[in-house]
Amino acid sequence: MKALKSYNILFSGLKNTLHHFDYTINDEFLKNFTEEKLNVNNIKIGLDFDKNENFIMLDFQINGIIKTTCDRCLDPLDINIDNTYQLVIKFEDTSEIKEEDEIIFLPLESTEINVAKYIYEYLMLSIPSYKTHSLNKSSCNPEIVAYLHTEKKDSDRDPRWDKLFEETN
Repeated sequence: MKALKSYNILFSGLKNTLHHFDYTINDEFLKNFTEEKLNVNNIKIGLDFDKNENFIMLDFQINGIIKTTCDRCLDPLDINIDNTYQLVIKFEDTSEIKEEDEIIFLPLESTEINVAKYIYEYLMLSIPSYKTHSLNKSSCNPEIVAYLHTEKKDSDRDPRWDKLFEETN
């Protein structure tokens, strides 16, 4: 993927010390991974790349706002993202890349790594599974909430379901 080439880090030429990389994520970045419509604009990714003799420690800092809809009232919702994740790269005598939780095992002769996949995964982990206005200290649309709390009368029920209700009673 040529679009993700800017996320390649050629670590073979880096000194054994701490390096910092900054990335800005937008909708174009997400199109490389999913068809799902997420409205992300200018999510800031800070990557601390700590190269050591036998391993590399990556610390991802993800900050920004994701625009979505509330799962309860369907009004627009802005979710603040501010998370950190850690990933360790170790080298071993293997011919393929292996991954376990927060550890990646690369072949000894590896010279670079593309961090785009990990940025995407950590961004997705930063989005709550249940998105409501309570996340940003505001309240849902009162009209919708009131509607959700009203009980339908049996006369309002769709008659196609009557047979099922008779069976359950």
